Amino acid sequence: MFYPTVREYKSIRYKGYDIFLTLKLNNMMIASCLHDEDSNSFTDRFMDYPKKEIVNMLKDKINQMKGNTNEQ
Repeated sequence: MFYPTVREYKSIRYKGYDIFLTLKLNNMMIASCLHDEDSNSFTDRFMDYPKKEIVNMLKDKINQMKGNTNEQ
């Protein structure tokens, strides 16, 4: 189901990623994380979380991904 965009937030730069957040009408936040090399880009959806909490979860996910790539 398509929900119109309510608000688009300013992008956040973190460890080579640009994090784009879009708030939809049904209180769903769409987070698109684009890496400079495009190899580790991903998109996540969150329901009923504040923006700050979503950003912290995404930063944790990026840190875990960076840790996994360094071990290989």
